[in-house]
Amino acid sequence: MKRLMATDDISPHSRRADARRRRHQRKRRTTLLLSTLVIVMIVGSAAAYAERERFSVLSQPSEREKTIDKQDHVVDRPVELTKGTKRRALTAKQPLRLWIGGDSLAGSLGPGLGRIAADTGVVAPVYESRVSSGLANPGFFNWPKRATAELARLKPEAIAFIIGTNDYPIVTGRQLSGDSPIVEGQQPVRPKWSIEYEKKTEEMMQILVGDQNRTVFWVSPPVMKDAKINNGARQIGELQRNVAKGFPSVVWIDGYSLFDDANGEYATRIIDASGDSILARAGDGVHLSPAGGEYLGGAVFDEIDLVWHLRDQAVTGYPQRVVETKGSTYIPGTRPSTLGPATQSTGASGATGASGVSGVTGGTGSTGTTGSSSTTSSTSSTSTTTTRPRGSTTTTTTQTTIPIL
Repeated sequence: MKRLMATDDISPHSRRADARRRRHQRKRRTTLLLSTLVIVMIVGSAAAYAERERFSVLSQPSEREKTIDKQDHVVDRPVELTKGTKRRALTAKQPLRLWIGGDSLAGSLGPGLGRIAADTGVVAPVYESRVSSGLANPGFFNWPKRATAELARLKPEAIAFIIGTNDYPIVTGRQLSGDSPIVEGQQPVRPKWSIEYEKKTEEMMQILVGDQNRTVFWVSPPVMKDAKINNGARQIGELQRNVAKGFPSVVWIDGYSLFDDANGEYATRIIDASGDSILARAGDGVHLSPAGGEYLGGAVFDEIDLVWHLRDQAVTGYPQRVVETKGSTYIPGTRPSTLGPATQSTGASGATGASGVSGVTGGTGSTGTTGSSSTTSSTSSTSTTTTRPRGSTTTTTTQTTIPIL
Protein backbone atom coordinates (compact mmCIF):
# COMPACT_ATOMS: atom_id res chain seq x y z
CA MET A 1 0.00 0.00 0.00
CA LYS A 2 1.26 3.40 -1.02
CA ARG A 3 1.96 5.79 1.83
CA LEU A 4 -0.15 8.94 1.70
CA MET A 5 1.80 12.23 1.64
CA ALA A 6 1.41 14.29 4.79
CA THR A 7 -0.22 17.69 4.37
CA ASP A 8 2.96 19.49 5.34
CA ASP A 9 5.14 17.66 2.84
CA ILE A 10 6.73 19.96 0.22
CA SER A 11 7.24 18.53 -3.21
CA PRO A 12 9.44 20.11 -5.91
CA HIS A 13 6.24 21.17 -7.68
CA SER A 14 4.88 23.02 -4.60
CA ARG A 15 8.22 24.76 -3.99
CA ARG A 16 8.25 26.09 -7.54
CA ALA A 17 4.68 27.29 -7.14
CA ASP A 18 5.52 29.10 -3.90
CA ALA A 19 8.51 30.75 -5.54
CA ARG A 20 6.29 31.93 -8.40
CA ARG A 21 3.75 33.31 -5.92
CA ARG A 22 6.45 35.21 -4.01
CA ARG A 23 7.86 36.65 -7.22
CA HIS A 24 4.37 37.66 -8.29
CA GLN A 25 3.69 39.29 -4.91
CA ARG A 26 6.97 41.22 -5.05
CA LYS A 27 6.14 42.35 -8.57
CA ARG A 28 2.69 43.47 -7.48
CA ARG A 29 4.10 45.43 -4.54
CA THR A 30 6.70 47.07 -6.77
CA THR A 31 4.07 47.93 -9.37
CA LEU A 32 1.76 49.31 -6.69
CA LEU A 33 4.55 51.43 -5.21
CA LEU A 34 5.55 52.82 -8.60
CA SER A 35 1.91 53.50 -9.48
CA THR A 36 1.43 55.38 -6.22
CA LEU A 37 4.52 57.50 -6.87
CA VAL A 38 3.32 58.29 -10.38
CA ILE A 39 -0.13 59.29 -9.09
CA VAL A 40 1.40 61.55 -6.44
CA MET A 41 3.59 63.21 -9.07
CA ILE A 42 0.64 63.68 -11.41
CA VAL A 43 -1.55 65.17 -8.66
CA GLY A 44 1.24 67.49 -7.59
CA SER A 45 1.88 68.61 -11.16
CA ALA A 46 -1.85 69.11 -11.72
CA ALA A 47 -2.13 71.24 -8.59
CA ALA A 48 0.81 73.38 -9.64
CA TYR A 49 -0.61 73.73 -13.14
CA ALA A 50 -4.02 74.68 -11.74
CA GLU A 51 -2.44 77.40 -9.61
CA ARG A 52 -0.55 78.78 -12.59
CA GLU A 53 -3.69 78.72 -14.70
CA ARG A 54 -5.69 80.46 -11.97
CA PHE A 55 -3.18 83.28 -11.94
CA SER A 56 -2.63 83.36 -15.71
CA VAL A 57 -4.36 86.22 -17.52
CA LEU A 58 -4.85 83.93 -20.49
CA SER A 59 -7.07 81.44 -18.64
CA GLN A 60 -10.68 81.77 -19.72
CA PRO A 61 -13.22 79.80 -17.64
CA SER A 62 -16.10 78.49 -19.72
CA GLU A 63 -18.71 80.27 -17.64
CA ARG A 64 -17.37 83.69 -18.60
CA GLU A 65 -17.18 85.49 -21.91
CA LYS A 66 -14.66 88.05 -23.10
CA THR A 67 -16.01 90.68 -25.45
CA ILE A 68 -14.40 93.50 -27.39
CA ASP A 69 -16.72 96.27 -28.51
CA LYS A 70 -16.41 98.51 -31.54
CA GLN A 71 -14.03 100.79 -29.61
CA ASP A 72 -11.73 97.93 -28.55
CA HIS A 73 -13.16 98.03 -25.04
CA VAL A 74 -12.32 94.71 -23.36
CA VAL A 75 -14.84 93.25 -20.93
CA ASP A 76 -14.77 89.93 -19.06
CA ARG A 77 -18.26 89.11 -17.83
CA PRO A 78 -20.07 86.03 -16.47
CA VAL A 79 -22.37 84.59 -19.11
CA GLU A 80 -25.22 83.99 -16.67
CA LEU A 81 -25.50 87.69 -15.85
CA THR A 82 -26.81 88.55 -19.29
CA LYS A 83 -28.44 85.22 -20.17
CA GLY A 84 -29.74 84.09 -16.80
CA THR A 85 -32.71 85.02 -14.64
CA LYS A 86 -34.29 88.37 -15.44
CA ARG A 87 -33.78 91.10 -12.83
CA ARG A 88 -36.62 92.83 -11.03
CA ALA A 89 -38.58 95.54 -12.80
CA LEU A 90 -37.37 99.09 -12.23
CA THR A 91 -39.59 102.14 -11.84
CA ALA A 92 -39.18 105.78 -10.86
CA LYS A 93 -40.55 104.95 -7.40
CA GLN A 94 -38.45 101.79 -7.07
CA PRO A 95 -35.24 102.60 -8.94
CA LEU A 96 -32.09 100.53 -9.05
CA ARG A 97 -29.93 101.36 -6.05
CA LEU A 98 -26.46 101.95 -7.50
CA TRP A 99 -23.35 102.63 -5.41
CA ILE A 100 -20.18 103.93 -7.07
CA GLY A 101 -16.93 103.97 -5.14
CA GLY A 102 -13.16 103.98 -5.35
CA ASP A 103 -10.06 106.15 -5.43
CA SER A 104 -9.71 109.61 -6.99
CA LEU A 105 -10.69 108.20 -10.39
CA ALA A 106 -14.09 107.49 -8.86
CA GLY A 107 -14.32 111.25 -8.51
CA SER A 108 -14.66 111.27 -12.31
CA LEU A 109 -16.57 108.00 -12.68
CA GLY A 110 -19.10 108.82 -9.93
CA PRO A 111 -20.66 111.95 -11.38
CA GLY A 112 -20.08 110.77 -14.97
CA LEU A 113 -21.87 107.45 -14.56
CA GLY A 114 -24.24 108.89 -11.97
CA ARG A 115 -25.70 111.51 -14.27
CA ILE A 116 -26.13 109.12 -17.21
CA ALA A 117 -27.80 106.51 -15.01
CA ALA A 118 -29.98 109.03 -13.15
CA ASP A 119 -31.28 110.46 -16.43
CA THR A 120 -33.09 107.16 -17.09
CA GLY A 121 -35.35 107.86 -14.12
CA VAL A 122 -34.96 104.30 -12.87
CA VAL A 123 -31.52 104.47 -11.20
CA ALA A 124 -30.71 106.20 -7.90
CA PRO A 125 -26.90 106.63 -7.79
CA VAL A 126 -24.77 107.38 -4.73
CA TYR A 127 -21.02 107.80 -5.13
CA GLU A 128 -17.95 108.22 -2.97
CA SER A 129 -14.36 108.86 -4.03
CA ARG A 130 -11.30 108.92 -1.79
CA VAL A 131 -8.19 110.56 -3.15
CA SER A 132 -4.95 108.55 -2.81
CA SER A 133 -6.76 105.47 -1.50
CA GLY A 134 -6.11 101.87 -2.49
CA LEU A 135 -6.27 98.32 -1.18
CA ALA A 136 -2.59 97.84 -0.36
CA ASN A 137 -2.48 100.44 2.42
CA PRO A 138 -5.62 100.17 4.60
CA GLY A 139 -3.89 102.30 7.21
CA PHE A 140 -4.41 105.32 4.94
CA PHE A 141 -8.01 104.49 4.02
CA ASN A 142 -9.71 101.18 4.79
CA TRP A 143 -11.99 100.37 1.88
CA PRO A 144 -13.16 96.98 3.18
CA LYS A 145 -14.30 98.60 6.41
CA ARG A 146 -15.83 101.61 4.67
CA ALA A 147 -17.63 99.53 2.05
CA THR A 148 -19.06 97.19 4.67
CA ALA A 149 -20.59 100.14 6.52
CA GLU A 150 -21.88 101.87 3.38
CA LEU A 151 -23.42 98.72 1.92
CA ALA A 152 -25.28 98.11 5.16
CA ARG A 153 -26.54 101.70 5.09
CA LEU A 154 -27.41 102.05 1.40
CA LYS A 155 -28.30 98.45 0.52
CA PRO A 156 -27.29 98.81 -3.14
CA GLU A 157 -28.30 96.26 -5.77
CA ALA A 158 -25.48 97.11 -8.16
CA ILE A 159 -21.98 98.50 -7.60
CA ALA A 160 -19.39 100.17 -9.82
CA PHE A 161 -15.91 100.24 -8.28
CA ILE A 162 -12.53 101.48 -9.49
CA ILE A 163 -9.30 101.01 -7.52
CA GLY A 164 -5.64 100.08 -7.94
CA THR A 165 -3.76 103.02 -9.42
CA ASN A 166 -2.44 104.13 -6.04
CA ASP A 167 -1.27 100.59 -5.29
CA TYR A 168 1.37 100.62 -8.03
CA PRO A 169 4.37 100.92 -5.60
CA ILE A 170 3.86 97.35 -4.36
CA VAL A 171 4.82 96.04 -7.80
CA THR A 172 8.32 97.57 -7.67
CA GLY A 173 11.40 95.51 -6.86
CA ARG A 174 11.87 97.11 -3.47
CA GLN A 175 8.74 95.45 -2.11
CA LEU A 176 9.71 92.06 -3.61
CA SER A 177 13.01 91.61 -1.74
CA GLY A 178 11.63 88.75 0.34
CA ASP A 179 10.51 86.65 -2.62
CA SER A 180 12.14 83.36 -3.53
CA PRO A 181 14.61 83.64 -6.45
CA ILE A 182 13.76 82.13 -9.81
CA VAL A 183 15.92 79.05 -10.46
CA GLU A 184 16.75 78.03 -14.01
CA GLY A 185 14.74 75.02 -15.11
CA GLN A 186 12.03 75.55 -12.49
CA GLN A 187 8.66 77.22 -12.78
CA PRO A 188 8.74 80.96 -11.92
CA VAL A 189 7.73 81.72 -8.36
CA ARG A 190 4.80 84.08 -8.02
CA PRO A 191 5.93 87.38 -6.52
CA LYS A 192 4.95 87.93 -2.93
CA TRP A 193 3.12 91.16 -3.69
CA SER A 194 0.77 89.40 -6.12
CA ILE A 195 -0.21 86.75 -3.58
CA GLU A 196 -0.90 89.35 -0.90
CA TYR A 197 -2.72 91.74 -3.21
CA GLU A 198 -4.80 88.91 -4.63
CA LYS A 199 -6.08 88.18 -1.13
CA LYS A 200 -6.96 91.84 -0.59
CA THR A 201 -8.77 91.97 -3.92
CA GLU A 202 -10.69 88.78 -3.16
CA GLU A 203 -11.71 90.22 0.20
CA MET A 204 -12.93 93.43 -1.40
CA MET A 205 -14.88 91.69 -4.15
CA GLN A 206 -16.49 89.35 -1.63
CA ILE A 207 -17.63 92.31 0.46
CA LEU A 208 -19.08 94.04 -2.59
CA VAL A 209 -20.86 90.91 -3.83
CA GLY A 210 -22.11 90.00 -0.34
CA ASP A 211 -24.70 87.41 0.54
CA GLN A 212 -27.12 89.09 -1.87
CA ASN A 213 -24.89 88.24 -4.84
CA ARG A 214 -24.92 91.86 -6.01
CA THR A 215 -23.82 92.68 -9.54
CA VAL A 216 -20.42 94.37 -9.35
CA PHE A 217 -18.82 96.28 -12.22
CA TRP A 218 -15.12 96.42 -11.40
CA VAL A 219 -13.05 98.88 -13.45
CA SER A 220 -9.30 98.33 -13.64
CA PRO A 221 -6.84 101.28 -13.68
CA PRO A 222 -6.51 103.16 -16.97
CA VAL A 223 -3.22 103.51 -18.81
CA MET A 224 -0.80 105.92 -17.11
CA LYS A 225 1.65 108.37 -18.67
CA ASP A 226 4.53 107.57 -16.30
CA ALA A 227 6.13 104.23 -17.24
CA LYS A 228 6.71 103.10 -13.65
CA ILE A 229 3.16 103.88 -12.55
CA ASN A 230 1.78 102.32 -15.71
CA ASN A 231 3.71 99.07 -15.24
CA GLY A 232 2.37 98.64 -11.73
CA ALA A 233 -1.18 99.69 -12.53
CA ARG A 234 -1.31 97.38 -15.56
CA GLN A 235 -0.17 94.32 -13.58
CA ILE A 236 -2.63 95.12 -10.81
CA GLY A 237 -5.43 95.36 -13.36
CA GLU A 238 -4.53 91.95 -14.78
CA LEU A 239 -4.53 90.45 -11.31
CA GLN A 240 -7.94 91.98 -10.60
CA ARG A 241 -9.24 90.37 -13.75
CA ASN A 242 -8.14 86.92 -12.60
CA VAL A 243 -9.71 87.37 -9.19
CA ALA A 244 -12.97 88.49 -10.81
CA LYS A 245 -13.17 85.15 -12.62
CA GLY A 246 -13.91 83.51 -9.29
CA PHE A 247 -17.09 85.57 -8.81
CA PRO A 248 -20.15 84.77 -10.95
CA SER A 249 -21.64 88.25 -10.49
CA VAL A 250 -18.54 90.41 -11.10
CA VAL A 251 -18.02 92.08 -14.47
CA TRP A 252 -14.40 93.13 -15.08
CA ILE A 253 -14.07 96.22 -17.26
CA ASP A 254 -10.64 96.95 -18.72
CA GLY A 255 -9.99 100.61 -17.96
CA TYR A 256 -6.62 100.29 -19.69
CA SER A 257 -8.05 99.48 -23.12
CA LEU A 258 -10.59 102.28 -22.78
CA PHE A 259 -7.92 104.96 -22.71
CA ASP A 260 -4.86 103.61 -24.55
CA ASP A 261 -3.87 104.41 -28.14
CA ALA A 262 -3.44 102.12 -31.14
CA ASN A 263 -0.09 100.94 -29.74
CA GLY A 264 -1.45 100.27 -26.25
CA GLU A 265 0.17 103.40 -24.85
CA TYR A 266 -1.02 106.55 -23.08
CA ALA A 267 -3.21 108.96 -25.06
CA THR A 268 -4.39 112.40 -24.00
CA ARG A 269 -7.22 112.53 -26.52
CA ILE A 270 -9.57 109.77 -27.62
CA ILE A 271 -12.56 109.37 -29.90
CA ASP A 272 -15.71 108.97 -27.81
CA ALA A 273 -18.83 106.95 -28.59
CA SER A 274 -20.23 109.84 -30.64
CA GLY A 275 -17.14 109.98 -32.83
CA ASP A 276 -15.87 113.23 -31.31
CA SER A 277 -12.28 113.83 -30.26
CA ILE A 278 -12.20 114.62 -26.55
CA LEU A 279 -9.50 115.59 -24.08
CA ALA A 280 -9.78 112.50 -21.90
CA ARG A 281 -6.93 112.96 -19.41
CA ALA A 282 -5.89 115.58 -16.89
CA GLY A 283 -2.54 117.30 -17.11
CA ASP A 284 -0.89 115.07 -14.49
CA GLY A 285 -0.97 111.97 -16.68
CA VAL A 286 -2.92 110.04 -14.04
CA HIS A 287 -6.44 111.39 -13.65
CA LEU A 288 -9.30 111.82 -16.07
CA SER A 289 -10.63 115.05 -17.45
CA PRO A 290 -14.35 115.84 -16.99
CA ALA A 291 -14.95 114.58 -20.54
CA GLY A 292 -12.94 111.45 -19.71
CA GLY A 293 -15.17 110.87 -16.70
CA GLU A 294 -18.26 111.08 -18.88
CA TYR A 295 -16.68 108.69 -21.37
CA LEU A 296 -15.81 106.14 -18.68
CA GLY A 297 -19.25 106.53 -17.14
CA GLY A 298 -20.88 105.77 -20.46
CA ALA A 299 -18.84 102.59 -20.91
CA VAL A 300 -19.78 101.33 -17.44
CA PHE A 301 -23.42 102.32 -17.99
CA ASP A 302 -23.55 100.11 -21.08
CA GLU A 303 -22.46 97.12 -19.00
CA ILE A 304 -25.03 97.83 -16.29
CA ASP A 305 -27.68 98.18 -18.98
CA LEU A 306 -26.88 94.70 -20.32
CA VAL A 307 -27.73 93.22 -16.93
CA TRP A 308 -30.50 95.51 -15.69
CA HIS A 309 -32.03 96.72 -19.00
CA LEU A 310 -32.06 100.36 -17.95
CA ARG A 311 -32.82 101.85 -21.34
CA ASP A 312 -35.83 99.57 -21.86
CA GLN A 313 -37.33 100.68 -18.56
CA ALA A 314 -36.38 104.37 -18.69
CA VAL A 315 -38.95 106.94 -17.57
CA THR A 316 -38.58 110.10 -19.62
CA GLY A 317 -38.81 113.40 -17.81
CA TYR A 318 -38.41 112.05 -14.27
CA PRO A 319 -34.68 111.93 -13.60
CA GLN A 320 -33.33 110.77 -10.27
CA ARG A 321 -30.68 112.79 -8.42
CA VAL A 322 -27.04 111.88 -7.93
CA VAL A 323 -25.96 111.89 -4.29
CA GLU A 324 -22.33 112.42 -3.28
CA THR A 325 -21.48 110.88 0.08
CA LYS A 326 -20.36 113.21 2.84
CA GLY A 327 -16.57 113.13 3.19
CA SER A 328 -15.96 112.24 -0.44
CA THR A 329 -12.82 113.88 -1.91
CA TYR A 330 -11.70 114.56 -5.46
CA ILE A 331 -9.01 116.24 -7.53
CA PRO A 332 -10.22 119.67 -8.74
CA GLY A 333 -10.75 119.85 -12.47
CA THR A 334 -11.21 116.11 -12.96
CA ARG A 335 -14.89 115.45 -12.54
CA PRO A 336 -17.90 116.13 -14.76
CA SER A 337 -20.22 118.88 -13.54
CA THR A 338 -22.90 117.68 -11.13
CA LEU A 339 -25.10 120.65 -11.98
CA GLY A 340 -28.16 119.80 -14.00
CA PRO A 341 -31.77 118.66 -13.75
CA ALA A 342 -30.82 115.08 -12.96
CA THR A 343 -28.09 115.57 -10.44
CA GLN A 344 -27.55 117.07 -7.05
CA SER A 345 -24.59 116.94 -4.69
CA THR A 346 -25.76 116.68 -1.11
CA GLY A 347 -24.03 116.55 2.22
CA ALA A 348 -20.54 116.33 0.74
CA SER A 349 -18.60 118.56 3.06
CA GLY A 350 -15.37 117.04 1.78
CA ALA A 351 -16.36 117.19 -1.87
CA THR A 352 -14.06 120.10 -2.67
CA GLY A 353 -11.02 117.98 -2.00
CA ALA A 354 -9.77 120.35 0.69
CA SER A 355 -8.87 117.43 2.92
CA GLY A 356 -7.66 115.15 0.13
CA VAL A 357 -4.30 114.66 -1.47
CA SER A 358 -3.42 114.13 -5.09
CA GLY A 359 -1.02 111.66 -6.56
CA VAL A 360 -0.49 108.13 -5.36
CA THR A 361 0.19 106.40 -2.08
CA GLY A 362 3.34 104.57 -1.17
CA GLY A 363 3.75 101.79 1.30
CA THR A 364 3.57 104.10 4.27
CA GLY A 365 1.35 106.94 3.21
CA SER A 366 0.41 109.33 0.45
CA THR A 367 2.42 111.51 -1.84
CA GLY A 368 1.54 114.53 -3.87
CA THR A 369 0.06 117.91 -3.15
CA THR A 370 -2.94 118.85 -1.09
CA GLY A 371 -6.12 119.39 -3.04
CA SER A 372 -7.86 122.73 -2.96
CA SER A 373 -11.41 123.97 -3.13
CA SER A 374 -10.87 125.72 -6.43
CA THR A 375 -9.46 124.72 -9.79
CA THR A 376 -6.39 126.47 -11.15
CA SER A 377 -5.48 126.08 -14.77
CA SER A 378 -2.95 127.26 -17.28
CA THR A 379 -2.99 127.43 -21.04
CA SER A 380 -0.06 125.96 -22.94
CA SER A 381 0.78 124.54 -26.32
CA THR A 382 0.89 120.76 -26.02
CA SER A 383 1.30 117.83 -28.37
CA THR A 384 -1.67 115.53 -27.95
CA THR A 385 -2.30 112.05 -29.26
CA THR A 386 -5.73 111.11 -30.53
CA THR A 387 -6.79 107.49 -30.58
CA ARG A 388 -9.84 105.32 -31.16
CA PRO A 389 -10.79 103.71 -33.35
CA ARG A 390 -7.64 101.61 -33.68
CA GLY A 391 -5.37 102.37 -36.57
CA SER A 392 -6.39 106.03 -36.80
CA THR A 393 -3.85 107.64 -34.50
CA THR A 394 -3.00 111.26 -35.30
CA THR A 395 -0.84 113.86 -33.62
CA THR A 396 -1.86 117.53 -33.47
CA THR A 397 -0.68 120.63 -31.66
CA THR A 398 -3.43 122.54 -29.90
CA GLN A 399 -3.95 125.14 -27.23
CA THR A 400 -5.16 123.12 -24.25
CA THR A 401 -6.29 124.22 -20.81
CA ILE A 402 -4.57 121.90 -18.32
CA PRO A 403 -5.55 121.78 -14.63
CA ILE A 404 -2.58 122.26 -12.30
CA LEU A 405 -3.02 119.49 -9.75
